[in-house]
Amino acid sequence: MERTQLLDILLKCPFGKERQLLKKLLKTHKAIIDKSFVSILKQEAVRTENQNNWAKIQYLLGLVFYYHLEDSVENDQKAIAFLNAASTVFSEKNFPVEWATVQNYLGNICRNLAGGKSEANIRKAIANYQNALKIRRQDTYPQEWSSIQYNLGVTYGMIAEVVEEQNKAGYLEQAKSCFENFLSFTEPNSEPDWANTKKAVGALAQESSQGRRLDNLHYALDCYKTALKVAKTTGEIEVVISALDYLGHGYRELSGLENREINLELAYRAYSYALKGYDRHTQPYNWAATQNDLGVVLIERGNISQAVDRFKQALTVFTPKAFPDECTRIARNLGNLAYENRLWQTAITGYGTAIEAVEVSRERTTSDKQRQEFIRESLDVYTKMVEACIASGTEEDLAKALETVERSRSRYLTDLIANRDRDFDRQVDITKTKEEKAIEEHLAEYERLQGEIDNLRSKYDKKIQSSENTIRNPFRNVVSVPKDRLNIPLEDIQKLEKWENEKQQIWLLLRDLDIVLAGQVRVDSQNLIQLQKLIDSPKTAILSFYTASSHTYIFILRQSSVSYHLCPNLSLEELNTWLKQQWFEPYQDTQDSGKKRWIANMEAVLQQLADKLDLDRLVDNYLKDLTELVIVPHQLLHLIPFAALPVTNGGYLSDRFILRVVPSCQVLAFCQSREQTQPPLSYGTVVYSQQGLYFSKIEEKLIAWLYDIADDCRLREEQANKNGYHNLLHQKQVQGLLSSHHAKFDPANPLDSELILADSKLKLIELLTLKWRMKELNEVFLSCCETSFGIPEATDDLLTIATGFLCSGARNVISSLWVVDDASTALLSFFYHQARTKGLNRPSALQQAQQRLRNLSDRDLEVAKENRKQAKENKKQARNTVNYQQCEREYAIYLDILDLIEKVLEKKRSQPLSHPFYWAAFTCQGLA
Repeated sequence: MERTQLLDILLKCPFGKERQLLKKLLKTHKAIIDKSFVSILKQEAVRTENQNNWAKIQYLLGLVFYYHLEDSVENDQKAIAFLNAASTVFSEKNFPVEWATVQNYLGNICRNLAGGKSEANIRKAIANYQNALKIRRQDTYPQEWSSIQYNLGVTYGMIAEVVEEQNKAGYLEQAKSCFENFLSFTEPNSEPDWANTKKAVGALAQESSQGRRLDNLHYALDCYKTALKVAKTTGEIEVVISALDYLGHGYRELSGLENREINLELAYRAYSYALKGYDRHTQPYNWAATQNDLGVVLIERGNISQAVDRFKQALTVFTPKAFPDECTRIARNLGNLAYENRLWQTAITGYGTAIEAVEVSRERTTSDKQRQEFIRESLDVYTKMVEACIASGTEEDLAKALETVERSRSRYLTDLIANRDRDFDRQVDITKTKEEKAIEEHLAEYERLQGEIDNLRSKYDKKIQSSENTIRNPFRNVVSVPKDRLNIPLEDIQKLEKWENEKQQIWLLLRDLDIVLAGQVRVDSQNLIQLQKLIDSPKTAILSFYTASSHTYIFILRQSSVSYHLCPNLSLEELNTWLKQQWFEPYQDTQDSGKKRWIANMEAVLQQLADKLDLDRLVDNYLKDLTELVIVPHQLLHLIPFAALPVTNGGYLSDRFILRVVPSCQVLAFCQSREQTQPPLSYGTVVYSQQGLYFSKIEEKLIAWLYDIADDCRLREEQANKNGYHNLLHQKQVQGLLSSHHAKFDPANPLDSELILADSKLKLIELLTLKWRMKELNEVFLSCCETSFGIPEATDDLLTIATGFLCSGARNVISSLWVVDDASTALLSFFYHQARTKGLNRPSALQQAQQRLRNLSDRDLEVAKENRKQAKENKKQARNTVNYQQCEREYAIYLDILDLIEKVLEKKRSQPLSHPFYWAAFTCQGLA
């Protein structure tokens, strides 16, 4: 058959029958229905002088572009344009039948635009179908009317998926009504979709919130039974099996309302018969999904060991790598069942599998928001995994508990660090060595495999999202009834597994070549050995805090062991509520009287917290032989000054131990993996004191003197602008930074927290961009307010200016937990940097500075006066010598030190400097 012959046949075909004819011809003449045929149609449209023929050709072009050419947004839009063009001739008034047919096809196309997710397009489709019903009425065109009812049923179901939750039920009820109309005017054996539609009506009745629940369930079961009977008669085996699945769900729900044992037995039988219809090798997805359904029924029947076996069977197909979403759900079922029955090893297996699946899902998306959601929605899995591991009681499982804690926290921060490190490294233009070329090739292959995986998964995601052949798909999120099964070949499942394994092998090669880059490609969870490598001394331990649903755990990790301290009955809800009421909300009180009350109550609140954490027992039983602690807080504990927690017979925790605080061990690992610069460091300063920060100017002058900082690395007053700040970090490549000025935390949007500079504000969201990536920066002293203050996310991420600097490349940041005092902060900064120049590491220098400030007395004032006196004498003796300028400078410095100490000591009139408000605000984050 020639293409011109085909065109002639189609033009003579009765209107509305063309699609069926095209479908039939496609089976035997596939080669002629291609782009060449489209060209012939367009040429004929130009040649014809018959307006009706022109419109018919426009209509045919619309059908060909939508139904017979490759699926693409461009072809869909062309199909709509051609059909609309046909409507200019086939109008409602002059050609009502043709117009109604075009409207129906426009509805089919519009509803599936944008993957069936666009509310606007779906509403257009509904309007098209309702237009068609103006002509295709029940009394005049019953067959066409019922067909449009079917289309409307599908479309109302689709819009229910995209509207607000409160509007969903109404649209589902409309879908049910339209499907019932279709069924009532269609013979069961006359339409291939009849049984499937009957099943969908049952599903909608089962989900419906209208009417009596019991009646709805019985009606739904009747629909499923009818669908099953009709499908058996018509030989629709897939519908038969699917109807059995639905019967299983219906009986299971009914068991909660009446005849529990009988209906559970009927549910079990229905699922069992459905399972027999699926072959493990040819229909693995369907087989595994039904195994899960059987497991759920077995739980309700009390057959725990059999339910465990069913879930394990399902997980042989639904692996984390091949089906992460399904795996998460079923592995959680397994873990919860085992947890409730104290089968700790099975619970650990289930939750471990679920966690792996959650993290595979996270890797599938580049959206920070979606990555956060994956973790947030799965926090219960991490928590119960920790609790199951502790309940197990073995050393191996205790290690797993700590690994899980660190695996769950600060994932957003670690992603930020990883992505920015990686993006920076890939932009650096260097002559590549052989090893660097190998790294680049491995990275390209890794990304190619990820693309293959994404494409294959997307193929099946689309099948779930839209299918004209499966009625149930528009209602895929209805939780009480099963999804229609996907006939995914075992071959494709094996491909996903194979590609994921190949990715793993490439990652291992990358890790051998470049451990930092490997961590950036995939943020790998740390095992116990890797965590212990973060500890550089047998006198150091990591204290990892974790509050679960019932208790608070403090894990003590040493170089050679892990143990835990239990705070019983201190749940996450209780601890967070107490901290919120006693610490966070009083601090947030904007009235001066409220802030004064917060300061006045600080010591009492910290004592109460120490009691809640049973800090004395922790120290006596686990920490006696240690000198340094690396603290990893959890939730609102991130806001607490651990240095000021009181301990019996020892003053404060910071008197007994050198302290560091880190958001997570993973962040610490990133800091440790960065190249370190040995002292002395090249230092720079940024000071903007013109907003009431008089002593910031003195502070900067003292620090510049200690480090002998060149003038071009000192940004003072108007020079302390955003451009100068950037140049200091990038062009000057300073390795140490003092940043002394105002800063502000934004509780409404932490990413808008800011450093306030001379000409503008440097926001946290800017600091996290690639422009501010600082590879040379070793340490930062943020002599500002609230640079470590933040509101922890549910995922235990703390977005602050301090963590922003860590993300951008700094190895260590000294930062503040509250609004600090200008004079005492300047003196603390001087003491800290003075200790650093004498060789102390960062946490030791901060400890010494805090103790000196806390114990400041008139004796210090006398020493300062003696130093000034001696400097004055030195200056006098050096007159007319080459040393005069140096002596004059030292005299000015000692005058400033004296001025600063005098000002700080004045505070004693209202509040002794031993109060934690003055000395405990600053924390040391990162490397020592």
